[in-house]
Amino acid sequence: RYTRTKISLTHFAQHLNLLLQGTIPTEVGNLVKMSSFFYFGNDNDDTGKMTGTIPTQLGRLTSMVNRLYLNGHLLSSSIPTQLGQLDRMSYHFNLYSNKLCSDVPTEVQALSSGVTSNWHVTTGNSIG
Repeated sequence: RYTRTKISLTHFAQHLNLLLQGTIPTEVGNLVKMSSFFYFGNDNDDTGKMTGTIPTQLGRLTSMVNRLYLNGHLLSSSIPTQLGQLDRMSYHFNLYSNKLCSDVPTEVQALSSGVTSNWHVTTGNSIG
């Protein structure tokens, strides 16, 4: 007999020698119990860097309480307003050193008052 096992991913972390490349899958937004997501870009070259836009579906990760690290990649375009729905975030909101542009949406700016440490969004981007 085949038995299905339900897996609940609550943390996504970069581990040594794990090099993901390409776009962030929109399906990540379906992992609604995820409380932290960190994947740093490789400082040495473009290997292991995420590209494309930040999926609006990440705004559905409303269990996210800490550690959104998407810094040091080649992410482009603007920051989705849907990230403002991550209103339980308390620390480590990092989007710096990408190719993000435009202004930080008001909904995302509102999160900065609840993030007590490590709010890094505009550094290394073309924001403002």
